[in-house]
Amino acid sequence: MKYYLLLVSSSTISRQTVKATRRGIAFAFSSSPKQVSKGYFSNCINHYRTAGIVTNFEYTPRRAFENSRSHHCLALCAIDPTKASKMAPSTRQRRKASNISKPASESAESEEEKDTVRGKTAKATKGAKTKNSPASKPVAKKTKNAKAKNKKVESDDESKDFVSENEAGDTSSNSELTESIPAKRSPAKRKSSTVSSESKSSKKEKNPEQRITERDPLPKLWKPSEHDKCFKILSWNVDGLRAVMKNLPTAMSDLVKKYDYPDLVCLQETKLQDIHVEDPKLMIKGHLLDEEGYDSYWSCSTAKKGYSGTAVFIKRKGGKSLNNAKFIVDGANKGEDNKGKQKSIESFFSKKEKDPEHENRSTKCEDGESFDPNYLPVDISYGINHSDHDSEGRSLILDYPLFTVLNLYVPNSGQKLERLDYRTKEWDKHLVEFVKLKEKERGVPVIWLGDLNVAHLALDVWNEGAKHLAKSAGTTPQERESFSLQLQEGYCDLFRELHPEAKGQYSFWSTRAGNRQPNKGLRLDYFVGSKSLLVDGSSSKVVARDSYMDPEQLGSDHCPVILELEIKE
Repeated sequence: MKYYLLLVSSSTISRQTVKATRRGIAFAFSSSPKQVSKGYFSNCINHYRTAGIVTNFEYTPRRAFENSRSHHCLALCAIDPTKASKMAPSTRQRRKASNISKPASESAESEEEKDTVRGKTAKATKGAKTKNSPASKPVAKKTKNAKAKNKKVESDDESKDFVSENEAGDTSSNSELTESIPAKRSPAKRKSSTVSSESKSSKKEKNPEQRITERDPLPKLWKPSEHDKCFKILSWNVDGLRAVMKNLPTAMSDLVKKYDYPDLVCLQETKLQDIHVEDPKLMIKGHLLDEEGYDSYWSCSTAKKGYSGTAVFIKRKGGKSLNNAKFIVDGANKGEDNKGKQKSIESFFSKKEKDPEHENRSTKCEDGESFDPNYLPVDISYGINHSDHDSEGRSLILDYPLFTVLNLYVPNSGQKLERLDYRTKEWDKHLVEFVKLKEKERGVPVIWLGDLNVAHLALDVWNEGAKHLAKSAGTTPQERESFSLQLQEGYCDLFRELHPEAKGQYSFWSTRAGNRQPNKGLRLDYFVGSKSLLVDGSSSKVVARDSYMDPEQLGSDHCPVILELEIKE
């Protein structure tokens, strides 16, 4: 007697289910009720008991798989392998069980009747064939039928593995036919199948190793000294800020500490509403990175809930908060709200004297501690002056004294490219118009950064040349051409200018496909700036020195990207 597991399911048992657990299961059959009860289970295997196949069993209900909604039951049964049936309970098995339950005399008589009938039919067919054909043909046909029958038994053994080798030998009733079949045929066939399965498994194991995209190490282009002034910007598409804070509560804090507290942190795709930002239970505004010394500003989507959204975190200077501190800049008290106050006539016509502190570009807090005002924005605005775009909270603009920063989350064209025309014909054109106007009005370089949702060059895609790229968002010819037209207006991709030959440097990986570990990604996050940022001359006040990614940072399908600027005096 051998012990096997008996599987009963309340729904149809798929071939994969049986195949995954077939080595420990003797029988597998399904039932129509919504739930398998212990009483129904006993009724199902009752015919096995009457047949003498199952002597005892232990009922254990459980779910066989976590993702399965159907109820599965397992039972440990003592089964006689010589009598075990390979088929699920059916009318055929019930008939067999009823025949076995008859007295021994009746079953013997029935077997003798069957043998006589088989003998008569075999003789009749043999006599008919000998009249019309040579004597060698019936033997050949018998061997052919025997081979076919042996193949059927062999396939059943390979598909289920429920029957022992002794039972497979008992299934054939004609001994003459079985003797004509070579004995070593089935083992050879099984051996070839095992060899082929081993070769397939080895190929599957080798494929992931061959497809890993190598990432070129980036050299450190700039190491600022004590006298150099570095302005560091960190940008990250968080793909839902609440999810990041829930799954990795210290991710933001650890990130700013890792890069020595960047002067500006920009986030995209926060998926927040105004009520979420102000909700004290979520502890976002006034809590997130507050202890690390940052003030935050938020732009949320009003067109659609839980959609898009951008945010910036500005590092405080002089130990004071940008929101609450009263800074003395150019003789004006920036902490007071002067809107709506009318100036006197004397102050209007009076001659303004130059402030020596303004000339030296040094600013003091109320406690007397000095700091460089170039590290704080003089103005913060929302949107690019188009109502069609600004309602989705995709842009935050910061006007620093020496440059302008645009934190952007560019619209995605969609899986079916339903927003491709909107993105290339409206958004991209309006963005360039706004950037050029901003640069002309302020007279300082412009940097727009964030998730721009385009993989521009072949180096920015891990599988460049694939046919589906032309119809995938971010890699369509229209999006790439539109980005090229933006750069032709006097701007450049700062990372690609600083690392023109770097391969495998991506900022996005599909989470569903599990592409992060093999580095099958795209570079969708950029720092695009005026070409003057790459000119290191005597008149240059801001110079782009280095740019890189942090692919080890988890929490999103994107990774942070960093830009280092040198502020010259």
